[in-house]
Amino acid sequence: MPGRSLWKTVLVLVLVNAAIVIAAGAWLWWRYFGPLPPDQALRTRFSEHRADFDSLAIIACADSELVVVVRTPNGFSVFVRHTPTSNRRLSEMEVAASGRTAYRRLLGRAGLPRISRTADARMVWFRLKKSGAGEKGIIYSEKPLAPLVPTLDGLEHTVAGQGASAYVSLAPRWFLFLEPGE
Repeated sequence: MPGRSLWKTVLVLVLVNAAIVIAAGAWLWWRYFGPLPPDQALRTRFSEHRADFDSLAIIACADSELVVVVRTPNGFSVFVRHTPTSNRRLSEMEVAASGRTAYRRLLGRAGLPRISRTADARMVWFRLKKSGAGEKGIIYSEKPLAPLVPTLDGLEHTVAGQGASAYVSLAPRWFLFLEPGE
């Protein structure tokens, strides 16, 4: 019967689409609301990609206009200070002409989604995971950071309740950070 075959095909398509939607929802939930990575995972990433982290910190600190570099599914975006009160996204041609393509290569090698820096270039943030509990990553800072704690693991709710960040020393000028969630 041709009618029965059509219904079976429609049912299969509906079930496949439902499975895709459920899988995408689970992935999004894990990405944005899942647990923050443990300190050891961040320490391992830092030690395995130390040269890339060092290179990124050096070029980001020297890049006086840099605000943030973000890897996206379509490539990456570089935002620079346009005026004292606004930023702008560079075009691909501007990125290439300014020599900022090194960010793409280094971010990719280190598996980093984004970096940002303070206006005074004394701190570079390597933000690795954000969830409702807060944000965790690695930071390069030319100034001492406090409070220093032995571990950030398990502090998500404590830090969020206090509204303050916490840090773990990795190496001279390098720290793990945990910022409270919103």
